[in-house]
Amino acid sequence: MKKYLLILFFSAIATYSFAQEQISIKISPGISYGRVHTDPDTANFKSDGIALRGKLGAVYDWPIKENYYLSTGAFFVAKQISIKKDDASNLKERHEIQYLQVPVLLKLYTSEIMLDTRLYVEFGVTGAIKINDRVTNLIGDEQFITKLRRWEISGVIGCGMEYNFSLFTSIFAGITYQPAFSSMLLEQRDNGTLPKLFGYADLITIDIGIKF
Repeated sequence: MKKYLLILFFSAIATYSFAQEQISIKISPGISYGRVHTDPDTANFKSDGIALRGKLGAVYDWPIKENYYLSTGAFFVAKQISIKKDDASNLKERHEIQYLQVPVLLKLYTSEIMLDTRLYVEFGVTGAIKINDRVTNLIGDEQFITKLRRWEISGVIGCGMEYNFSLFTSIFAGITYQPAFSSMLLEQRDNGTLPKLFGYADLITIDIGIKF
């Protein structure tokens, strides 16, 4: 009888553990780099370098079935876009942008690949609102980009490994690629000769976190 009660007890704990939503704290240092072009692409604008940036925030995972989670949260995100023009104007300009970002992701886990260890993949989209921006470098007569977009939409695809070191607590590490879908450049100085400039700030991060 005691044996069956123990089995029932641990089964209930396992079921309770699965049924609970999970909250994580995640820090993600990474690299921000830009994609720049005009339409038509005839104005010799290029992206000018990369920068160490990243994001920090909290994640909320809601179970929809075994090993499948709907994931969201809130993040502070820092990105950079730097542009240059290869001609006699010697135009170079660098903008740093900070966002409040909310992702909507589907997160899938494998079965354990070793004791208390499993792999995951996640993919989806994010929406972000700009909370701050500044020009960190300017070479030229005056600022070329006069206004940045107040919001951003990006994709997300990532993978990693999670290790469960107690009944309700685990740590994880992974890598995420976040390509921007919307141009952050909204308005530019118009001299009547240059086509519209588009700029996208992508982000690649190393993700480290703890889940409760």
